[in-house]
Amino acid sequence: MKSYILLILPVFCILLGTEELNSQTVRNSVKKIHYTSQITNREILQPDLSIDAFYNKVIENPTKTLCEPVYSTGCSMGDGFIDFAVAEIENYSSGCENLSGNGWSQYLELGPAILLPGYTYDFIMSTGYGDQYVTIWIDFNDDEELTEDEKILSNYIMASNGVLYTVSVEIPVDVLMGQHVMRARTNWAGSCNDPCASYTYGEAEDYYVVIGEAAFGNMEGTVTYLSNGLPAADATITLTGLYTYSVTTEANGTYFMENILQGDYTAVCSKEGYNTISTSVSITENQTVTQDFQLTQPTIAVDSLSVSITLSPNTTSDEIVTIENNGNGPLDWSASLQITGKNTEEFMDLQFEYPVGIGGGEVGIETDGNFIYTSKWNGDNFYKYDLDGNYVGSFTISGVSAIRDMAYDGQYFYGGTGLSTVYEMDFENHILVSTFTAPTDCRAIAYNEDLDIFYANNWSTPIVKFDKAGTNLGSFNVGPFGEEYYGFAYDDATLGGPFLWGYAQVGDSKNEIIQIQLPSGTETGFTLDVATKLSGQVYNFAGGMFAYPNLIIGKWTLGGLVQNEWIWGLELADAQTWISISPNSGSLDGGTSQDITLHFDAAELLLGLYEANIYFTSTPDVGTPIVQVTMNVAEGTSIDDFYNESFEINIFPNPSKDKFTVKSALPISRIDALNYAGEYVLSEFPDGTIFEFNTLKLNPGIYILKLQSSAGTVTKKIVIE
Repeated sequence: MKSYILLILPVFCILLGTEELNSQTVRNSVKKIHYTSQITNREILQPDLSIDAFYNKVIENPTKTLCEPVYSTGCSMGDGFIDFAVAEIENYSSGCENLSGNGWSQYLELGPAILLPGYTYDFIMSTGYGDQYVTIWIDFNDDEELTEDEKILSNYIMASNGVLYTVSVEIPVDVLMGQHVMRARTNWAGSCNDPCASYTYGEAEDYYVVIGEAAFGNMEGTVTYLSNGLPAADATITLTGLYTYSVTTEANGTYFMENILQGDYTAVCSKEGYNTISTSVSITENQTVTQDFQLTQPTIAVDSLSVSITLSPNTTSDEIVTIENNGNGPLDWSASLQITGKNTEEFMDLQFEYPVGIGGGEVGIETDGNFIYTSKWNGDNFYKYDLDGNYVGSFTISGVSAIRDMAYDGQYFYGGTGLSTVYEMDFENHILVSTFTAPTDCRAIAYNEDLDIFYANNWSTPIVKFDKAGTNLGSFNVGPFGEEYYGFAYDDATLGGPFLWGYAQVGDSKNEIIQIQLPSGTETGFTLDVATKLSGQVYNFAGGMFAYPNLIIGKWTLGGLVQNEWIWGLELADAQTWISISPNSGSLDGGTSQDITLHFDAAELLLGLYEANIYFTSTPDVGTPIVQVTMNVAEGTSIDDFYNESFEINIFPNPSKDKFTVKSALPISRIDALNYAGEYVLSEFPDGTIFEFNTLKLNPGIYILKLQSSAGTVTKKIVIE
C-alpha cells in the first residue's frame, strides 16, 4: 500500500504591484538546453528554428489516435509530470492535469518539438511524487501503435519529487521525416514498458514532434600567430547560427568540424590573451569550407609606473602618464583607483535600509545626492525621500508615467517604460525636458558620466550602449549568470573598474546584484544576494539601482529598491577628491599610445601624504600594470627641488620593507633620508661603494635619499612597504 504524510503549511503572499516575469522567469532560465551530437561529440546550443514551409507542410497531417493509457488511481496523489520540456515543448508547472479523468493528458497544442535524426536532446522532467519510472515513445511510422523499436527512453528512474531531472535522448538516424505523436508515461515504483497497460499511479502525456530533414557540411582550417606564423594550439573555433558548434585546434594549429547543419554562420576564433576574430561563413551540403585564422595580440605598458607630486594647500596640478600598445592587435583598457592605507574590508557592508513610504508599484530608484527618488511602474507618481529615508511626498510630470529604473547625469533624470522611448526629466521643476528613441527597449538603465553614454536593456535582452541622440554604440549579451535585469548602476570607484552593476530577478530571493566588467561586458563572477544583507524580511523582487558618492560622507554607495519594500544602500569604495583620472578607459590599435591625465587637487586637505594605486586592466588580458601615486600636501620647499643625477648609482630591491642595497660607481660618504615634507628623518655614513641602508625605523611610505660622494650629491626615490 502506498503511504504518505500530508503536511499543511501556511503560505503568505504579498501582491503589492510587484513587476516580475513569473512563468517567463522559469521558461527563460531553463530554455538554455544543450544538445550533444552522437555523430561528432561537439557541443551544440539550442537552435532558434523557425517554422518554415517544411513545417507548414508536415503539420497538415491529421491528429493521430493512440491507445488510451489506463490508471486506476492516476494523478490523485501527484504521481504524474509537473514539468516536461524538450526543444520547443516547454510545459512547466502543469501539474498532473489528469485531463481525461484517469491520468492521461494531451498537450498537442504545445511545440511541436523540432528534432533532427542523429542528434541527442535534453529532456527536462519532474514529477509530484518520487520513485517514478519514465518511458517515452515516438510513433515514427504513424501507425497509431507504439512499439518496442519506437522507444527513445526506457524506464528512466526519477527518485525524488519536485526535482528537475535532465536526461539526454538520441533520435535514431533512420527515422521517417514529418510530424509524429510522442508519449511520455510514468509509473510509480515499477516498470513502465507498456504504452497502454493499466497501472495504479502515474500519468501519460502526449505531444507532437517534427522530425526534420537536414543537410550537413564541414569546416576546416589552420590557426597561426600573426607575429611569427607558428601554429596556435588550443584555440577555440565557434560557429554560431541555427546551432552553435565548438572545437579546439590541435598541436599543429589545425581543426576539423564535421556534420554542420547547412546554413549561414558567424565563425569566431578565440584564445586567452589574444584578440577574438570573427567572420561570416556559409556551410553547404557535402562541402568542406576552409577558414584559416591569424591571431593578433596587443601589449600594455604604462610610462611611468610611479608618480609623485608635492602641492601647497588649496592648489591643483596635472601629471601625464602614457599607455602604450606595442603589439599587433587592438587593446581595450580601463583604469581604476585604489586609495591605499584604507580599510577595504567594508566592501558591500550595509549602509542603510529604509522601508518604502507608499508601495503598490514602487520599482525605480535614483538620487541626485540631495534626495532619493522612486518611480511607480503602474502609475504616474514619483516619490521623494530625504537621505535618512523619510518620505517627503510625491509629484507627477505631465506626459510621463510607468517609469521603471532611472539614471541621473548631474542635472536631469532619465528613465524608460520597458519600451524604446527614453524620458529626460527635471525633478526640481517637475517637467519633461525631452524624449529620444533608444536602440533598445529600456527597463534597466545607467548613465556613464565619464563617456556621456547610457547602458540599458529589457529583462534579458543584450545590454546596449547609446548616447543622448539614441546612437547605438555597441552591445554585449547578458549572462552566463545574470539575466532578468531591472536595474543598472555605473561604478568607476571600485578597484578593478569601471563596472556596470546589475540588479537581477534571479537567485534565491530574486534580488541578486551582479558585477560586469567594462568595457568588455563580461561578468566578473562577483554576485551578492541583497536579501542576505538586509535585516528585514524580503518578499518581493529586484527593482531599480543607483551608485552615488557621499550619501554616507567619504563613501560610495551602491543603492537599490526591493520592489514595494526596501530602499537599501551598500558600501562600494572610499569617495575621495584629491585625484582623478581622465580618461579612465579606451581602445588602442597596435603600435599606438594614449596620454592619461592625473588631476591632483589639494583643496581643503590637511598637510600630509596621500597615496593611491592606479590599476590597469586589459582586454584581451595581456597584463595589469600598477602605477604608484603619491601626493604630498606641504608648505615650503618641495623635495622635487632636490633631484640631481651627477653619477651612476643603483638601489635595490625597491620597494622594500626594511633595508636597501646601495651600489655606487663612487664611494658614498653620507646618505640622508627625507620624507615628503622635506624633513631629514635618517642619516648614515657608509664610506663605501656597496652597502646596506637599514630603514627599519621608518614608517612605510615614499622617501628621498640624498647620497654624497666626491663628485657631488645624487637624489633617489625609495618606497618602504
